Amino acid sequence: MAIHIDRETLPYSPEQVFGLVADVERYPEFLPWLTSARIDRRDGSRMWVEMLIDFHGLRGRLASEASLEPPERIDILGKGGPFRCFAQHWRFSSAEGGHTTVELAVEFELWSHILQAATDVLQGEIVRAMVAAFKGRARDIYRTEGVPAGV
Repeated sequence: MAIHIDRETLPYSPEQVFGLVADVERYPEFLPWLTSARIDRRDGSRMWVEMLIDFHGLRGRLASEASLEPPERIDILGKGGPFRCFAQHWRFSSAEGGHTTVELAVEFELWSHILQAATDVLQGEIVRAMVAAFKGRARDIYRTEGVPAGV
Protein backbone atom coordinates (compact mmCIF):
# COMPACT_ATOMS: atom_id res chain seq x y z
CA MET A 1 0.00 0.00 0.00
CA ALA A 2 1.53 3.28 -1.14
CA ILE A 3 1.48 6.39 1.01
CA HIS A 4 1.56 9.98 -0.21
CA ILE A 5 2.24 13.02 1.94
CA ASP A 6 1.52 16.63 1.04
CA ARG A 7 2.52 19.59 3.21
CA GLU A 8 1.46 23.23 2.83
CA THR A 9 1.36 26.38 4.92
CA LEU A 10 -1.97 28.18 4.86
CA PRO A 11 -2.85 31.70 6.05
CA TYR A 12 -5.38 30.48 8.63
CA SER A 13 -5.18 29.44 12.27
CA PRO A 14 -4.87 25.75 13.25
CA GLU A 15 -8.37 25.99 14.77
CA GLN A 16 -9.82 27.25 11.48
CA VAL A 17 -8.16 24.56 9.37
CA PHE A 18 -8.99 21.83 11.87
CA GLY A 19 -12.64 22.92 11.90
CA LEU A 20 -12.80 22.86 8.12
CA VAL A 21 -11.42 19.30 7.92
CA ALA A 22 -13.60 18.07 10.80
CA ASP A 23 -16.78 19.35 9.10
CA VAL A 24 -17.18 16.18 7.01
CA GLU A 25 -20.86 16.65 6.26
CA ARG A 26 -19.91 19.67 4.11
CA TYR A 27 -17.38 17.72 1.98
CA PRO A 28 -19.83 17.10 -0.91
CA GLU A 29 -20.02 20.89 -1.39
CA PHE A 30 -16.38 21.07 -2.50
CA LEU A 31 -14.99 17.55 -3.11
CA PRO A 32 -16.29 16.64 -6.58
CA TRP A 33 -15.95 12.87 -6.16
CA LEU A 34 -18.01 12.76 -2.97
CA THR A 35 -21.78 12.53 -3.43
CA SER A 36 -22.72 12.40 0.26
CA ALA A 37 -21.18 12.36 3.74
CA ARG A 38 -23.07 11.60 6.91
CA ILE A 39 -21.97 11.29 10.54
CA ASP A 40 -23.57 8.12 11.90
CA ARG A 41 -22.58 8.77 15.51
CA ARG A 42 -20.21 10.62 17.80
CA ASP A 43 -18.60 9.51 21.02
CA GLY A 44 -16.27 12.04 22.63
CA SER A 45 -13.35 12.62 20.28
CA ARG A 46 -14.47 9.95 17.80
CA MET A 47 -16.99 9.98 15.01
CA TRP A 48 -18.18 7.35 12.58
CA VAL A 49 -18.87 8.58 9.06
CA GLU A 50 -20.39 7.08 5.95
CA MET A 51 -19.57 8.57 2.55
CA LEU A 52 -20.70 7.79 -0.98
CA ILE A 53 -17.88 8.10 -3.51
CA ASP A 54 -18.05 8.43 -7.29
CA PHE A 55 -14.52 8.85 -8.61
CA HIS A 56 -14.46 8.51 -12.40
CA GLY A 57 -16.96 5.66 -12.32
CA LEU A 58 -15.40 4.01 -9.27
CA ARG A 59 -18.41 4.05 -6.94
CA GLY A 60 -18.98 2.80 -3.46
CA ARG A 61 -19.72 3.43 0.17
CA LEU A 62 -16.82 4.20 2.52
CA ALA A 63 -17.39 3.70 6.23
CA SER A 64 -14.76 5.34 8.40
CA GLU A 65 -13.89 6.15 11.97
CA ALA A 66 -12.28 9.50 12.71
CA SER A 67 -10.28 10.30 15.81
CA LEU A 68 -10.08 14.05 16.49
CA GLU A 69 -7.54 15.84 18.66
CA PRO A 70 -8.31 19.54 18.22
CA PRO A 71 -6.61 21.50 16.86
CA GLU A 72 -3.54 19.30 16.16
CA ARG A 73 -4.67 16.16 14.34
CA ILE A 74 -7.37 14.09 12.71
CA ASP A 75 -6.86 10.40 11.91
CA ILE A 76 -9.33 8.62 9.65
CA LEU A 77 -9.44 4.87 9.10
CA GLY A 78 -11.96 3.21 6.83
CA LYS A 79 -12.93 0.47 4.46
CA GLY A 80 -15.73 -0.38 2.12
CA GLY A 81 -16.79 0.28 -1.42
CA PRO A 82 -13.74 0.11 -3.67
CA PHE A 83 -11.35 0.19 -0.68
CA ARG A 84 -9.81 -2.80 1.04
CA CYS A 85 -8.44 -0.22 3.49
CA PHE A 86 -8.17 3.56 3.63
CA ALA A 87 -6.34 5.98 5.93
CA GLN A 88 -5.87 9.74 6.13
CA HIS A 89 -3.71 11.45 8.71
CA TRP A 90 -4.07 15.23 9.04
CA ARG A 91 -1.61 17.26 11.15
CA PHE A 92 -2.01 20.98 11.89
CA SER A 93 0.79 23.00 13.45
CA SER A 94 1.24 26.70 14.10
CA ALA A 95 3.47 28.55 11.69
CA GLU A 96 4.86 32.06 11.63
CA GLY A 97 2.40 34.92 11.27
CA GLY A 98 -0.61 33.04 12.65
CA HIS A 99 -0.53 30.61 9.75
CA THR A 100 -0.82 26.83 9.86
CA THR A 101 1.33 24.11 8.37
CA VAL A 102 -0.96 21.32 7.21
CA GLU A 103 0.33 17.84 6.52
CA LEU A 104 -1.90 15.25 4.89
CA ALA A 105 -0.79 11.63 4.58
CA VAL A 106 -3.05 9.36 2.54
CA GLU A 107 -2.78 5.65 2.00
CA PHE A 108 -5.29 3.25 0.54
CA GLU A 109 -5.61 -0.13 -1.05
CA LEU A 110 -8.32 -0.98 -3.55
CA TRP A 111 -9.96 -4.36 -3.93
CA SER A 112 -9.00 -4.42 -7.61
CA HIS A 113 -5.27 -5.02 -8.11
CA ILE A 114 -5.48 -3.58 -11.63
CA LEU A 115 -7.11 -0.35 -10.41
CA GLN A 116 -4.68 -0.21 -7.49
CA ALA A 117 -1.72 -0.27 -9.87
CA ALA A 118 -3.25 2.60 -11.85
CA THR A 119 -4.06 4.70 -8.78
CA ASP A 120 -0.59 4.16 -7.27
CA VAL A 121 0.70 6.22 -10.20
CA LEU A 122 -1.97 8.90 -9.69
CA GLN A 123 -2.05 8.97 -5.89
CA GLY A 124 0.10 12.10 -5.60
CA GLU A 125 -2.21 13.95 -7.99
CA ILE A 126 -5.28 12.78 -6.07
CA VAL A 127 -3.85 14.05 -2.77
CA ARG A 128 -2.81 17.38 -4.33
CA ALA A 129 -6.35 17.77 -5.73
CA MET A 130 -7.76 17.11 -2.24
CA VAL A 131 -5.47 19.71 -0.68
CA ALA A 132 -6.39 22.21 -3.41
CA ALA A 133 -10.10 21.60 -2.72
CA PHE A 134 -9.62 22.22 1.01
CA LYS A 135 -7.55 25.36 0.30
CA GLY A 136 -10.33 26.66 -1.93
CA ARG A 137 -12.91 25.88 0.72
CA ALA A 138 -10.86 27.70 3.38
CA ARG A 139 -10.50 30.72 1.09
CA ASP A 140 -14.27 30.73 0.43
CA ILE A 141 -15.19 30.43 4.11
CA TYR A 142 -12.58 32.64 5.76
CA ARG A 143 -12.02 35.16 2.92
CA THR A 144 -8.70 36.29 4.31
CA GLU A 145 -7.82 39.75 3.05
CA GLY A 146 -4.46 40.05 1.37
CA VAL A 147 -4.30 36.35 0.51
CA PRO A 148 -3.47 35.85 -3.17
CA ALA A 149 -6.12 34.02 -5.20
CA GLY A 150 -3.89 30.95 -5.68
CA VAL A 151 -3.47 30.32 -1.94
